[in-house]
Amino acid sequence: MKIFQKIVLFVGFLTLAVGGSATRYTNEEVAAAATAHYNKRSTRPNLFKLLQISTAKTQIHNQLILYIIRFFVQETICHRDGEVNDVVDCAFKEDGMKKKCIASAIQNSLGQLKLHQVHCKRFLFQVPPDVPVLARQTRPL
Repeated sequence: MKIFQKIVLFVGFLTLAVGGSATRYTNEEVAAAATAHYNKRSTRPNLFKLLQISTAKTQIHNQLILYIIRFFVQETICHRDGEVNDVVDCAFKEDGMKKKCIASAIQNSLGQLKLHQVHCKRFLFQVPPDVPVLARQTRPL
């Protein structure tokens, strides 16, 4: 009986040791998961695809990993109602809408990723040439 208890304790210890060492997600994986989440909520007729990650921060607290990622997405030629298996295979729409996004996610000790916030807003990359750009705006005295 004592041998059986030792085996059970040893297996339990190994389970804890392996379970506590979940691998971290890459910034690209977190941004892709956030983009997929955004596509599910979006009312646009076409799907969006990750264009670029601008900043990514991770913070470890106890056995949790917090991810905060800022990234850009662009509209693709793939329709929401189409038979798309993976948005990675979709080409960007030539004049597709671009959006600036922020996402926060937490990875638990079991390695599961939970998205807490995904927020995207339209982003214009270029200022029209006829609009003057002011370097500094002064306040009247």
